[in-house]
Amino acid sequence: MPRHRTALLIALLAVLAPAAGRAQQVADIEARLEKAERYHEALRTLAGGRVRPVWVPGEEAFVYRAEAGPLAGQWVRVDALRGTSAAIAQESLPPQPSPPGLERLDRRGDTLRILRADGGEAARLVEAPDAGWEVGPRGWHPGRRWLAVGRTDQKGVHTVPVIDYSSPLEQVQPAVYPKSGSPLPVQSIHLVDAVAGGMREISLDTRDAYLWIAGWRGDPAEALVIRMTRTGKALELLAVDPRNGSSRTLVREERPETSVAALDFATGGWVNQVTVLPDGSGFLWFSERDGWRHLYRYGWDGAAPRQLTRGAFPVHRVVRVDSASGQIHVIASADAARPYDQHLYVLPANGGALRTLTREPGMHDVQFSPSGRTFLDVHSTVDRPYATDLRRADGSAIARLEVADTSSLAALGHRPPEPFTARAADGTTAIHGVVYTPADFDPSRRYPVVDYIYAGPFISAVQKEYAPTLGMHRVAASLAQMGLVVVMVDGRGTPGRDKAFQDVTYGRVGQMEIADHVAALRAAAESRPWMDLSRAGIAGHSWGGYFALRGMLTAPEFFRAGYAGAPGDLTELAVINEPHMGMPAENPEGYERGSNLPLAANLAGPLKIMHGTSDVNAPFSTTMRMIGAFIAANRRFDLLVIPGGPHNPPDPAGRFYRQDLRRFMATQLQGIGNRE
Repeated sequence: MPRHRTALLIALLAVLAPAAGRAQQVADIEARLEKAERYHEALRTLAGGRVRPVWVPGEEAFVYRAEAGPLAGQWVRVDALRGTSAAIAQESLPPQPSPPGLERLDRRGDTLRILRADGGEAARLVEAPDAGWEVGPRGWHPGRRWLAVGRTDQKGVHTVPVIDYSSPLEQVQPAVYPKSGSPLPVQSIHLVDAVAGGMREISLDTRDAYLWIAGWRGDPAEALVIRMTRTGKALELLAVDPRNGSSRTLVREERPETSVAALDFATGGWVNQVTVLPDGSGFLWFSERDGWRHLYRYGWDGAAPRQLTRGAFPVHRVVRVDSASGQIHVIASADAARPYDQHLYVLPANGGALRTLTREPGMHDVQFSPSGRTFLDVHSTVDRPYATDLRRADGSAIARLEVADTSSLAALGHRPPEPFTARAADGTTAIHGVVYTPADFDPSRRYPVVDYIYAGPFISAVQKEYAPTLGMHRVAASLAQMGLVVVMVDGRGTPGRDKAFQDVTYGRVGQMEIADHVAALRAAAESRPWMDLSRAGIAGHSWGGYFALRGMLTAPEFFRAGYAGAPGDLTELAVINEPHMGMPAENPEGYERGSNLPLAANLAGPLKIMHGTSDVNAPFSTTMRMIGAFIAANRRFDLLVIPGGPHNPPDPAGRFYRQDLRRFMATQLQGIGNRE
């Protein structure tokens, strides 16, 4: 072959070889994208292992619909004392329990009528555009004479515009959205006399406060109302006389230097705060006054409470109070070696040492039979599938009813996440996390690493059960199938531990969480040489999106690429921010230092932001302001806007978003390589 033709061929091969390599890389990414979505769906549809019983009235028996095993798809009746099971026809099912007092409510359109026992009208509640009513499950007095209902007046509360872009003539709808430092809706409690008829409003100071109807004292009748100030610094339990509307304070806790109750309380934790003792002698109350969440027993005079549980562990909720045996059953995390595991414990009604009734490591969710003679124990760990055991009240085993069917995951080469423990950025505090690896994991390779983050005082985000209990777990596990190592960490400031652990970030959200995550990733990589921290990325959704931005802007030398989905901001919902940050006017430095906007010029690596235009959890305006800051700082970024998308876009937009995240991280991190 002539020399010039040989040189030309060599030159042509030099051009084609990289192109062929890139084509192969694209083909590999596309194949991984398809498998990652199948993996996500297999995690979402994992069947069985978690029995949900419907107890048969008057019997120590229940029915449930089997999801795994030889009776899968059938209704099963279980003799709880013997542990025997048998399939039954659907027409043999016992009546489903209905919410208390449902037969006394008549809703027609925007009007709810409260009925007397004879069918007459006791009160009429009419919804209005700026005011609504709430009738909760704890509103009825046990005797059904009285009903406590809540009303929320939203006049004067800030709204965000939700724009419908689906037609050329855009439609704009306002969504009520009280931002940090702006006016709150005004709540009020009303008591209905469902025998004589009529309704009265309770005279309470509800300015800058949140109210919850927590139940009733039986005799004499008193409605129990929880009131929390908007900053969470004061929490009260009030008893209200339905006959005249007068109220008295049973408990008041106040902590000027921090909060008594934070976001996890306001978004659902309040339901576990008060337990009325069945013998009528008083109530149980949760408090972190000694630094840990413990249980206290009060009489109806509210004086001299007795602390029932003590120790360096939190108690999460009361499961059952047995007046006959003088015992209280609680869910707590009292295993120092596994501080997030939740077990069932029993203690004397007057306090004392806890005795564990569930021994297998992991998370336990229990439900007692109405008689209290037996209970169902649903349990798992990140590497042990769900199982439901039937047990006697003393914890002894009767039968294992069901184990999860994991065959769909096994077919995809499922690798459970690997737990690890590290030291926080302070070098002292133990923090916990998990590592997700791809199904085709090869320890001889080096893998890019993604910190899938959800920091802050909102939830403990790390997966602790076999199946993902949060959508972010499915996202993290399926993202690893792109040939990545994905890490999740519960750093300082998250709930589920002691008060001091969460208060590390009190008034300082955004100032130290990233340092904890970087420290955790470095610690995990010390014993895992296949983690390549020179190719580290960060991603998250909602507050995870805020912290993904935070990582890119405060640790640009560590995180090489970032993806922020629907990022939050400290200026958003008052109930989200104020209980852990205080009011903006009282903590201007904390709010300013926690803002991502002034840090826009720090952006160094590739970044993508996703936001839905109809998001009313983290409004689209948050991303618009961030975009403005990047433009002003002359920093480039990518953007995915989902028209009409809510905070968590449903499929098919949700699938597009998941695939976009996977594609972005795989291409950016696998193409970045080591930096000199």
